[in-house]
Amino acid sequence: DEFKPFELYDVPDFHRIASPEGFISICGFGSLLSERSARSTFPNLNNFRVGKLKGFKRVFAHVAPIFFERGIAKPETKEISSLSVEPCEGEELVVTVFEIQEAEVPSFI
Repeated sequence: DEFKPFELYDVPDFHRIASPEGFISICGFGSLLSERSARSTFPNLNNFRVGKLKGFKRVFAHVAPIFFERGIAKPETKEISSLSVEPCEGEELVVTVFEIQEAEVPSFI
């Protein structure tokens, strides 16, 4: 079933969601809300725009080792979590949406 959710574990998995032109849509909900930040991560992104994601909310839920690696974690104040989203009926959030080439995926996973 093409609409059944599935996990993206490796590069070949992304081929299943690429457009016929070879693009993959990315949805940003944290730092990727900023076009400048999105372009620092995905320099060749296309069609940056704002969207709305219904049925989800933002949560700081996961300890992110990269915060310790980069020296930005603050264990004394427990600022060590990264932002994610989780399903929540009746909620919605502002996101950004943009496309990258499928060939760029290996650089980011």
